[in-house]
Amino acid sequence: MITLVVVAVLCAVASLRYAVMPVYPALPSPDYQLQATIAFVGAALALALGFGAALSAARVTAHRARIVAIGGASVLGVGLVASVAALMIP
Repeated sequence: MITLVVVAVLCAVASLRYAVMPVYPALPSPDYQLQATIAFVGAALALALGFGAALSAARVTAHRARIVAIGGASVLGVGLVASVAALMIP
């Protein structure tokens, strides 16, 4: 569930177009292609981490709670870093 929410947010960030830049002074022209690329790469990485954590949790039953917690935290971390990078770098 966390993975789907993070991927959905990153896809929304990839399609975001804004009239006023979120930083001051504004950059000359926003690079929407770079923004979308960063967000989609982050979404792919979050999806891979989520599937990897799910597969690991399914195989190893002894440490399932720890695997799910670490996997969820890593997915959220990647989503946060990718969304901040996508909005601030271009």
